[in-house]
Amino acid sequence: MLFPLVQAITFAQYHGGPVIHSAQVVPVLLGPTPTSFPYYKSIQHYYAQIMDSPYIDMLSEYNNKTKIIRGKAWTPQYIFTDKSTFDDNDIMDSLGAMVKRGTIKPSVNTIYAVHASPGIAITFSGLESCKTFCAYHSNMGLDDGSTLIYTVIPDTDCALCGGFYNNYNNFGMMASHELVEAITNPDTGNSY
Repeated sequence: MLFPLVQAITFAQYHGGPVIHSAQVVPVLLGPTPTSFPYYKSIQHYYAQIMDSPYIDMLSEYNNKTKIIRGKAWTPQYIFTDKSTFDDNDIMDSLGAMVKRGTIKPSVNTIYAVHASPGIAITFSGLESCKTFCAYHSNMGLDDGSTLIYTVIPDTDCALCGGFYNNYNNFGMMASHELVEAITNPDTGNSY
C-alpha cells in the first residue's frame, strides 16, 4: 500500500511578543472551604510536576533573547466564597484585594491559577462556564502600574469540558492548556 507524502512539520513562528521566561505558578482555590476543591491536596504537586517537565521545554520555539526555563509552583492561596456564581470581575476584585493585603506579590513571571470548586459557575462577559467556555487566561492592571496574570479553571465536570475520562483529566487538560497560553501570550487581555 502506498502512503501519501507527509509534508514537513512547521513550527509556530515567534514574532517577538511578550512571553514569560521563568513562570512561577501560584494556585488559587476558589470555594467555600479549602477542602471544597476535590484535588486541593494535589494541585500544588500537579503544577510542580508540569513546571518541571518536557511540557515546558517544548516552548523553546518562543525563545528570543532569554530562554524559557522551567519555573516553580508555590503554595496555594484561597478565595473563600459561598456564592454559586462568581464573575471574572469578582475574581479580579479578590486578586486585587489579596495584593493590597500583601497575601500575594505579583511579578512579571507569576501566573495565578484560579480553580473553582464544584458548584461554582464562573461568568465572563455574560458567558457561563460549562455552557459556553471551559477555561481562560487574562490579566489585570494594578494600582502601581504593573500587571497581574491569571488563569481561570472552573469545575470541568460537565459535557462541554468533559471527554477526558474523568474530572481530574479534564482539569489537567484545561489547566495545562491555559498555563501554556499564559506563558506564551501573557498580554492578551482575555483568551479562551
